[in-house]
Amino acid sequence: MLWWARFFDNIDLDIDQSLTAYCDNLQTIGLLLKDSPKLVTKLKHVDIQQHWLRQETAKGNVQIEWQSTTEMVADGLTKPLTIQRHNIFVKMINMVDVSSRVNRLTTPKLGGQNESDKDDEEEREA
Repeated sequence: MLWWARFFDNIDLDIDQSLTAYCDNLQTIGLLLKDSPKLVTKLKHVDIQQHWLRQETAKGNVQIEWQSTTEMVADGLTKPLTIQRHNIFVKMINMVDVSSRVNRLTTPKLGGQNESDKDDEEEREA
């Protein structure tokens, strides 16, 4: 995410927005945002002060916001989905089915011409 910010700066593009990372893990958000975070884990020797993302959030370079797991768009790219969750994911990314439009352009009509062939022929005659 910060790579994109640096890239935009290098090409003099002002995105006029802060970088926001959405997270569905409250413990992670607590580690990043609390002044004195406490990590509850079985891992040993974890030094929270050395976490790079914590430093970036403290500097204000990245904003962290909680988002419900059901609203996480990234899950559609990183987790196996049931058909119902897949359909929800497709709607979340505003994907539309264009097969009817493609079929209309590529399906031969009577006389062996499809719509794009007729349009090309009309343009040549004009």
